[in-house]
This record gives sequence, C-alpha cells and structure tokens, in this order.
Amino acid sequence: MIKDARTRAFRTIRSRFRASTALAAGLGAIILVSLGLGLAALDSFASTMRDDIMNRNRLVAAALAGDIDAFLDGYGLALGLLGDAQFGNQAGVDALERLYPAFGSVLLVGEGGRVRFASKRSNEAYFDVSMRDFFARTARSGSPYLSPSFIAEGDYAPTAVLAVPVHDGVAAGYLSFTELGEYIAGLPVQGGESIAVADGNGFFVAHAEPGRVARRESVALEDWYLSGDRGSAGSGVYARPWGEDDLVCWAPVARPAGWIIIVSQDAARVFAPVNGFKAAASVVVAALGLFALAVIIVVLGLFEKDIKALRRYTTAVAEGRYDAEFDYRGFQDLARLADDYRAAAAAVKQRETLIQEDERRLELLLQEVHHRVKNNLQLIISLLALESGSRDDTEDVFSDSIDRIRVMATIHETLYESNDFSRIDFSEYIASIVERIASSYAYGNFRPRLALDLAAVDLDIDAAVPCGLIVNELFTNAIKYAFDESTPDPVVSVALAADEAGTITLSVADNGKGLPGAINPATAESLGLRLIVSLVAQLHGEWNMSAEGGTAWVIRFARPRADA
Repeated sequence: MIKDARTRAFRTIRSRFRASTALAAGLGAIILVSLGLGLAALDSFASTMRDDIMNRNRLVAAALAGDIDAFLDGYGLALGLLGDAQFGNQAGVDALERLYPAFGSVLLVGEGGRVRFASKRSNEAYFDVSMRDFFARTARSGSPYLSPSFIAEGDYAPTAVLAVPVHDGVAAGYLSFTELGEYIAGLPVQGGESIAVADGNGFFVAHAEPGRVARRESVALEDWYLSGDRGSAGSGVYARPWGEDDLVCWAPVARPAGWIIIVSQDAARVFAPVNGFKAAASVVVAALGLFALAVIIVVLGLFEKDIKALRRYTTAVAEGRYDAEFDYRGFQDLARLADDYRAAAAAVKQRETLIQEDERRLELLLQEVHHRVKNNLQLIISLLALESGSRDDTEDVFSDSIDRIRVMATIHETLYESNDFSRIDFSEYIASIVERIASSYAYGNFRPRLALDLAAVDLDIDAAVPCGLIVNELFTNAIKYAFDESTPDPVVSVALAADEAGTITLSVADNGKGLPGAINPATAESLGLRLIVSLVAQLHGEWNMSAEGGTAWVIRFARPRADA
C-alpha cells in the first residue's frame, strides 16, 4: 500500500514537469554544483600554494637566522680567544679589531671591571666598565651577552656590544652595524625580498638600506611585531602604514638578546603567480561550465525540436493526413519512436480505409432497408386505400390509418434520401407533414392559415416516428374539427424549440371552437387522443392541453442521447 502510494505520488509529481525542463534543471544543478566544487577546490589549492610560499619564506627566514647566529657565534668565538694567555694582550685585541671588520673596537676587561687592553680605535683604555650591562650581565651569568642597540659616544652611530666570559674577566667587542648590514646584503636571497635584523626593542640593527639603521627606525609599532610570537619563526600578511600588504616572515636570532631577522616581500608580487593561476583557472572552470551549459541548452533545444517534429507529424495523422511527409533526422533516441509513428500512421490509415469501406457498405445497406420499408409501407397504404374505396362506411377510419402509416413512410423516405441514415432534421419533417395534410384538406369547408415557428432540431428515428405521429394527429384534428362558421380568421400554429439543457418543446394550437372541458385525453374514447398520450409516454415526456380560446397542446421531452 505504502509503495503504491509512493509510486502514485511520484508519477503525479513527474506528470507536472516536462522531460526537457527536468533534464535542464537536473543538469544545470549538476553543473552549478560542479562549478562550486571546482571553485572551492581551486580556492583550496590556491590557499595551499599560498601556505607553501609562506612556509618557504618562513624557512628562508629561519635559514638566514641560522646564518646570522653563525656569524655572531664566530665573532663570539673570536672574543673567547682573548681568554688564552697567548692572545690575552694588546696584540690580541688589535688583531681581532683588524681581522673581524664587524668589530668597531675590542676590549679585554679584568675581573674588577677595569679595561686591561683596548684596541686601537677604542678610547676606553683602563676605563672602569664594571657598572655597564655588558660586563655585569656577562660576569654574573657566565654566558655570552648581546646588548640592545644604542648610540655610541664617539661617532654617534648605532652599535651593540657582544661580550663573552673569559679567564679572569670579560672580552667585549663593539659591533659595527654597517658591516652587519653589508653581510645581510650579501646573503643569497631571491629578488624582491627585503632582509633586516631588529633588536629586542624593535630597532633595526642591520638592513639592506643602511639609512634606516642610522635613522634608528623601528618595527615595534607594526602589526606583525605586536601580534606575533617573536620567540619562534612565524609569518603573515600585514598592511603597511602606506596601505600596501606585505608578506612578513621572521625568526629569532641570538635568542637571549631577543634579536629577530625579518624577511618581507610585497604580497601582491609574491602571490602574483598564485593569484594569476587562480584567476586563469577560475576563467577556465567558468568557461567550461558555460560551455557545458551551452551544450546542454543546445542539446535540449534540439531535443525539443525533435519532439515538436514528432508532434507535428502526429497532429497531421490525427487530422487524417496519413501521407504527410516526415523525414526524421534528429537524435537516435527518438528515431525508433519516429519509426513507430510511421508504422502506427500506416496501420491507422489501413484500418480507416477498412472502416470507410464498411461504412459505405452499411450506408448502402441502411439505404436499401429504409427504401424497402418505405415501399412496404406504401404497399400497405395502397391496400388500405383499395379497401377504403370498396367500403363507404369505413372511409374515415382507413383515411386516418393511411395518414399515420404515411407519416412513418415519410421518415424512411427522408432517411434513405439523406446522407445520415440515423437522424433527420425534424423541423423540415414537420413542415412536410403539415404541408401534406393541409393540401389534403385544401378543398374542405375551411382553409386555416398556417403559422410555423420551427427551430432546427435533429432527432433520431426512435424519437422522430412518435413525434411525427403526434404532429399528424394534432394537426389533422385541428384541420378537421377545430373550425366552423363562427371562426372569422382560422389559424393553426405549430412551434418547435430546444433549450440548452436539451429539452424539446413541441406545440400545436388553433383558435377554433376547442374541445369540451370534460374530455380527458388519457381516458377519452377517441383513438387519436389516447394515441397522443401513449406516444408522449413513449418519449418519456409530458403533455399539457388547454381548451380556452381554441385548443393548444404543449409537449415537452428530453432530447434522446446518441448512445441511448
């Protein structure tokens, strides 16, 4: 039960849509979903490419940080040589200043904080530096120390102090940021990348543009510096104050000092290949989607065209044009259907030909039947007329019977002379009956005027025969008995009408002397009146008779159905 209900519901829903519409909607949805998935996959792939670029730059920053660490470690190891008795002298500090260009000056400080030896470019020989951070922190921690950048007193240039603990003191060197900047500029990087080193406070200590170090520019207020974890390598895209976006990657250098190396690139430039690929791929995906959609629309349009061609052919067949030309050149899916249509049209044509032949034979047969019935009735009329002529006392009885039989004979005559052997135009039939009866009594005492109001009404033979007999009886009675010398202008009116509901109204009236009021047609002794009542009952109708100002009959019955 449930399965049947679901099947009926599915068929009901399916019947509300055209196949082409359903296919277009389904394929369109598939294309849209495919486009969405393709663009999503493309976006994911582009995002992966962006992440790969950021990871590469982050690795570059980490590698460069390793190089800077190695650079500083090398200078730290050189300072450590001053702890050896062989190098812990004036010649040793002068040699370090000469051999390591990043050292602006070199100091060897004793345990008490007094400078024991100072290189040639230093003016701090024998100074007490016990209160300076580089000495105090190094002596206290026993580990190397790299100070934040500061402005040197002698040349007012930015510098920093690298200090390492040695035997009986501390060895320290003032770093020249110029040399560090040149070292940074000489690192192996790709074009477009900007490399810099900032101290723990965000001031540049090395930059490919030395002026930025000299001006003590800082990155401390930039978004990436404020939001990033500078204790580990990181990366991100951040807006510069002038409105452009940069890809910034960083890695820690000399961790205790908080220095970091910064690798930055213009985001638009570094991601240009990714964005270009994404744009090109999006165009390709969209173009493929539009092409697929266009193909679907064209295919569905051609399919609809083939369907219309088949419908035109079936319409032609339905109109009886079985020889209509139909050269199907559409999709192979409908080719067999087209062949079936041709075969069906040929079969219908053959069957219709057989039916037409049968109809012609039947028409001839019916025509012959009606003709023979009419001839037989004419023979009966002739016999009754002969019998009537031999008996003077029964002339009226025979005359009435002859009239009634003639009514039936006229129907059969009308039928075999017409193209339709089952129905007749009853208005024409009434007119012929009335004219014949009127002409039969044309030489009587009274010649009433005829008033005919007949609508075109078709009746089959089963209804036409009783109706014709009713008209014959009523009109004959009016002609024979309704009028005398007291009627100044005798008139007999006959009317026939049919309404939209199919009710047929037949009325026969005269302005003669009328019938006695006590007469009931249903129980009267008159055969004609009883015959009228019986015929109305046969039609399943109703009758009404009025005897005021003459006699008026109104008969109503429903039009018989064609299949009754």
